[in-house]
Parts: sequence; C-alpha cells; structure tokens
Amino acid sequence: MKLFKILAATAITFGASSVWADLIREDSTACSPTIHLKVPATWINAFISLGDTAIAFPKADANGWSTISLADKSITKNATKFFINNNSGRSCYKHACISPEGIYKSTIYEYFTCSTFKEDNAEVWIQEHPDPSKKNQIYMTYKEPVIHDFYVFVPNNQSWLIGNPIIEENGKPHEMYPDPSYLGWYIRRYIDEEIPSSVLIYHEGDEDKKEAIGMKGDGETKATPIPLVDFFELFSSEPDYSNALYFVADKEEASKLPAGNDGWYIKHPTSEGSNMRELIATIYDSDASLHGAFSCAPGWTMERERSGKSNYNACYYPTAKYSTTSVADTVVPCIGVTTGMVESSLDAKTKKLKLTAKGQKCFGDQADEAFAALFTATPGINESYYFAIPFYKNYYGKLEFDSDYQQSKGAKVPGGFYPAEVPPDDDMMLSERLPAAESKRRAEGPVFYCSDPSKNSKTPDGLRTIDATQKVPAYKLICNGPGWDKGIDCEGIYIKGGEFGMGNSLTPLGTEISEKIGVSWIEDGWGWSCAYDAPIDWLHYKDGTETPVLPQDQYGTPRWMSIELHNDSAESAILTTAGRNHHFCLESHATFKYRKGLNFSIVGNDDIWVYINNKLAVDVGGVHISAPGYVDVDKFLPSAKLGDVYDIDIYYCNRRNPTSTLQIATNMILEQSIISPDPYAIASRRTSSDFSQFRVAKTGTLEIAIITSKQNATRQYALIDMKGQVLSTGSLNSIETRVKVPTSGTYIVKVGHNYKKVNVR
Repeated sequence: MKLFKILAATAITFGASSVWADLIREDSTACSPTIHLKVPATWINAFISLGDTAIAFPKADANGWSTISLADKSITKNATKFFINNNSGRSCYKHACISPEGIYKSTIYEYFTCSTFKEDNAEVWIQEHPDPSKKNQIYMTYKEPVIHDFYVFVPNNQSWLIGNPIIEENGKPHEMYPDPSYLGWYIRRYIDEEIPSSVLIYHEGDEDKKEAIGMKGDGETKATPIPLVDFFELFSSEPDYSNALYFVADKEEASKLPAGNDGWYIKHPTSEGSNMRELIATIYDSDASLHGAFSCAPGWTMERERSGKSNYNACYYPTAKYSTTSVADTVVPCIGVTTGMVESSLDAKTKKLKLTAKGQKCFGDQADEAFAALFTATPGINESYYFAIPFYKNYYGKLEFDSDYQQSKGAKVPGGFYPAEVPPDDDMMLSERLPAAESKRRAEGPVFYCSDPSKNSKTPDGLRTIDATQKVPAYKLICNGPGWDKGIDCEGIYIKGGEFGMGNSLTPLGTEISEKIGVSWIEDGWGWSCAYDAPIDWLHYKDGTETPVLPQDQYGTPRWMSIELHNDSAESAILTTAGRNHHFCLESHATFKYRKGLNFSIVGNDDIWVYINNKLAVDVGGVHISAPGYVDVDKFLPSAKLGDVYDIDIYYCNRRNPTSTLQIATNMILEQSIISPDPYAIASRRTSSDFSQFRVAKTGTLEIAIITSKQNATRQYALIDMKGQVLSTGSLNSIETRVKVPTSGTYIVKVGHNYKKVNVR
C-alpha cells in the first residue's frame, strides 16, 4: 500500500462558464459533441481549452460525471480542435492535459477534433482508463461505461504472498492486482464486459489448483466454482449496492466479521491481511564528526562542478577517527560507483564483509578497521539498533520498499530513507546511545527519472518504463554486476548525474544505456533537468522548503529541502531545527526458498552489496548518487534446486548527504530468524504504540472511520479538505473513531505526521 500523496484531489466545486464555443471542421461546419468527463484524481479543476476559450466543467453528477455540451445555443467562438486542461490557461504544465493520446500529458501532438468522434452531435464519456494496467491512457465510450469490481481477501498465509492471484474465468486465467487501499485485498475490474459465470481463484505456483478457492473460500476441501454473474445479480437489489462485491475468502478472518453471506459483502468489511512484510535490519548510526568515511556534499554551483570541488567534503573533521583524507579541500576517495571494493565470497558464519586491496584505498590508513566499524557496534563511533523495513505488495506482485514514497518516522514529508531520523526506542537498542551520532545535516528530497514525451517515442515513460520481462522500471536495470549482464559497466559513474544526456541529446554513455535497456528519455534523465515531468503522484513543494503545494501550482518544485540557513555554512553545519540524520550503515540477513523466476532489485546511495548463497550478487560500492543493482536469480544460481533454502545478505551505507534513497523490490519470500532480541516482537511493540500508523475506511453515508491498534484520547486527528482547510479535529477515543464529512468528495486524514486519502461518494 503506497503512502498517500498528500495533495491529490478530486473535488469539483466550480460552476459552468458563461462563455461557450463549438468544435468545427476546416469548412466551418460544426460537429458539436457533448463531453462527459470524470475528472482525474489528482486534479481540482477541469476545462475544455478550445482555441483561446477555456470552458470550465461544472460540478459532477452523482456518478462523478461533469458535462459540457458544445451544441449549446449560446455559442460565441469556434475552433477546430481542443484538449482538456486542469487550468484555464493554454499550457500542459505538470501533466495538465487530456488528449486522444492519453491523460496526464505535458506535451500534446494530437488533439480532439471532429474526426475524433464517430458522428456529429455525439455524446462521449471520457475518463482515466479504469484498467490499472493501462496507465496514462484514456477510456472513451459513446455510452456511459458500466464497471463492476470484484474484490477478494485471499487466505492470509505465505502461499498467497507469491505473486498476484489468478482468477480463472470460464476456464481462462486472468491476473488480479493488489487493492492499493487495503492490505490483503485483490481486485478484478470488469469494464464494459460480461461477468463470468464460473470463477476459481488460485495463487502463483498452484497451476493444478489444489489450493484454489471458490464459493466458500478456503473452507472447502475442493473449491466450488463461483457463479459470479449470478452473485452480482443477487446482490444488486440491496440498497447499498454500488457495482462492487467483496469476498473474504479467509474463513478465519471472515469469522471475526459481522455475520455475512459466507464472507460475501456489498460494502468493504475493512479486513486487512498479509500484503505487508517487514525485513528486520541492523542500523549503525554515525556521523562525519565521528567517522571519517562519512562526508557532506558541497552545494552545487557551476564553478564547483567545473573545478571538481563538488567532490570535496564540506563537513571535514580533522578530529574524526578513520579520516580518508588529510584535508577538506580534496576529492573524497571512491566517488562514483566503485566495484570490487569487497571480496566476492562472504563468510557463512560471521557474515562480515572484507575489503579487497582496491577497497582499502577507499578508507584511509586504517582501512580494515575503519570499514569494520561501519557494520559493527563501536563505542564512540556509532550507535546500533534494530529497524523494521516495511514491504508492500506492488502492482506487479512483488514485495517492495520504496523510500521515494515512504515517510520516515519523525520526518515532515515523504521521500528519502531515514531510519535514524528519531531516537530509537530503548527496546530496539543493541548498543549504548551516542547523541553525536544522531546529528542532523542538510537534506534534499529524492529525484525521479525523466520520461520521453516526444511525438514518436516508443517508450513514452522513458527511464520509468516497466521492463516487460523483469517487471521493474528500466532505470533499475542499467548497471551490470555479478547477477545481471544486460546493462552497462557502471564503474565510475553516478557521481553527480548528467552523465546520460545534455539537453535533448544523449551522451555516448547515454546512447549505450538506451540501446542496452531499450528506452529513450529527455534531458539528462534526472528529475532536476525535467522538473515539469514528475510522476503523476509526485509531491511538489515551495522552493527551498518542506512545504507541500498543490499539483497545479506552477511555482512548486518536485524536491523538498530541509535546511536552516541558505548559505555555505549550512553545508557543514549540524542542524537543530531542520535537516535529516544522515551517515549510517545497515545490514540485514534473511533466507528464501528457491523457485524459478526469482529476481531481486535494489537502488540506493551510497554503497550497496548483496550476497546470495554467500556469493556477491550486487556490487555497487562507492560514494555515489542513487544507483541500481539487479539479480536474475536463475542465472546467478544456475544449479539451484527447487525448494532449497538460500541465504541473502544485504549491506548498505548512506555515507554522504544531502540525499538518502533505498528501493528494494523482489518476488522472493524473505524469511528471518534472529534469536535475541526477537525483532518481530520488537517491531510489533513499536507499531502498536505508534499512533501515526492508521487506516481510514468508509463506514456509511458521509462518514469515515479512523482505525488504530488501540485508543488514545490524547492523540489527535485532523480532517482536511483538498484546499488545505482543516474541517474538524478530535481525539482517537476508540480503535474505530467515527468522523462525519460534509459532502461527498476527497479528504485528507492526518494523524501525527502521517496522511491518508479517503474518497467519499
């Protein structure tokens, strides 16, 4: 379940424009379509931009459709083409437009014209494609679409964590996809199509359907096919029916719910299951003032870039132990991706990394001792504690942690990996506390990757294009390593970005990458060069702050900045009212059971090393910006046996501010066995006391519930509308606090520093 992007919006409260225009052909004859629009979830306003006229869509009807008829008799201006915009201007800034090419467009090459529609005076329904696999496409029909949603809560056990469930419909398989709002739920959406008469649901790896679920969920020895079309017909007469059915197929979970029809409901029963896992990691939190291998990047200027001073250390401490340089004004060693720093084999018992001769050159005169202190609790150098990394099932059935969208505990906004942002709980500690290790320094938000909106692009999503085979974005496949050979040699790159392109021309390196991974992109590939091209769900901020702004705000920037003073002294300072706790390392150890088709993806800055079966599988060492590593397990372990258990060991360091990124995605089921203290018990205690962890559910007409693990009358919630106005506040007096909303629409619920969206219809 992804963290909600705070300012997404659907509410439409404006009225129709008094200025009208008609759509005409080149010969001035009119075709006068009537446009019914379902406004995109991230927009607040919508307009037809026809010539120099902007026509505001009026308030939506009960089904969410807003209508403009270009056949209106008060026509005063005409034009031969139009597009749909989220502002009254004529630009497509920040994914502002809808055209026949798609939705969330920043550049338009094809417009709606009379030839777009099948006849004059056509009634047309246009919306973001309701099929989640058809991202950025529109769905246009000549009658109001009919959509039926079938939600299934699968059995809450490990077998169903593997991939996405398969729904067999009249003998034909179809993949289901995770419900982004509720853990453990999957959805099959029927869009203007017949509902099947016979359905079974089974998990990946159970092609014989021995564990398939039918009408009575997992309570049957042999699954009875579900007559789904009959079920929709049966429940359609219920007063609260809304073209959706919810099936709790886990009988144990169903028994906890109010009596239903063998687990079948027409309203969401709010059960949650095991789409989420935790990977327990050990954090070693230090600081540049304590360990010389940690450094601070000087603020970017053209002069520093040209002179090489951007690779200096802005927070050099001559008193820090294990200095890697003797002065501040020199390049930090091993800048950029540096492979071969650690030995290719890992001791199966100690799990301790060892430097190679090449790696020793990165850590100064006491290299081995300095390096060991990165991953060992060392008095006066670091503090150590357990940390639980949450993984959620993504759209492609992989378990994923993505720090770009996670909000670290104690942080004001999402984005960035900061496990040491707040002092750890005492029962998480593995060493004595070291306050100096908890220092905060200048920080900036994560960077996205550019798309390719050019007219004839075969990969319009650019570096964000999902690879058809590996099911990960293309940028995660760039770097070769022991476990991957379809990218390039990344040695020495990922220093400052900009190596992939200049303007709209690729560098030779960029051309090589483009040819290898099969995608194209604009600018230099990094979001700082294509700020207008941020992903649809990416937050924007007031420049130089952590203050979010509306997506439509053209003055917003896609990166937050956390800093007290905007001058050179802030680059080296320990901050008191801003910044993030950088300068830490992490290790995590787990096992997985081998099966065909496994893969593992990791992206981060700085050092990343991953061992599988005690052999180096990802080798992305060095001080670098966010860089990727990837493993095709079948190729890496060609002799692996089905069902055998293998070790996976992950090592990661954030050694240089101002950013910190960690992304992991895998279809492995990672298991851990850590004896003392029990990290799962620790994580459970931590979660149960953290009231920023909550869910929001719709409970009735104009009412929602804020669901927490326990009540706490001293903990406050806030209900916020999409204009940022606080509508109501209150205490969490119950584990299910009921809150009334004034009208249907989209709202934000805030508890602590966390936000969640709820759509009330």
